[in-house]
Amino acid sequence: MASKYNFPETITTDRFMLEKVSEEFHAEEAYQVIDKNREYIGEFLEWCTPEYNLEDIIGFYKTQSESFDEEESFDFVIIDNESDAIIGSVGIVVKSKDIGWIGYWLDSEQQGRGVMTECLNELINVAFNESSFIRLNLHTLAENVKSQKVAKRAGFVFDSVIYSHRVNAKGELEDVYQYVLIKDEERMKILKSKSEEIEKVYLK
Repeated sequence: MASKYNFPETITTDRFMLEKVSEEFHAEEAYQVIDKNREYIGEFLEWCTPEYNLEDIIGFYKTQSESFDEEESFDFVIIDNESDAIIGSVGIVVKSKDIGWIGYWLDSEQQGRGVMTECLNELINVAFNESSFIRLNLHTLAENVKSQKVAKRAGFVFDSVIYSHRVNAKGELEDVYQYVLIKDEERMKILKSKSEEIEKVYLK
């Protein structure tokens, strides 16, 4: 199959390495981090339930590794170069032609180090300059202020509210904020110029 997105299996930043997820090499260590952060991650990501177990992540990483090869999604573990430990995950899912949805999670002990901003910046660089993506979307829960700040630091701007987008563990409907980053610099300038006005409309 000819490569369309040309995504590398390893991406490096100054402090971190992003490696294509592997059920053989990453699943057990990543699960230990998730298990330690189960309540924290589960507050924002619906897959992280009390029942989530090692077999689940092994199966997920196997599926995502295959999806990487099929260029349907590009999921990476985040490895700290200093400790050589897995501290999180980040990836892009292709849901329509040349448009990707970004998702991530991070060990709560790594908060405040600029980890996700650094990793996102390089992932975006690859997506726009070495691949064929033209737009990236990022969703955060309305109450996840930290993730919203990460999105903005990485260059994303607020786009809209998706109302009643998911049901949380308590059975409550939750709204999601959509942030967007566009490769076309002129279009992005226009969007940035209108972003404050858009936020006032949706978030008043």
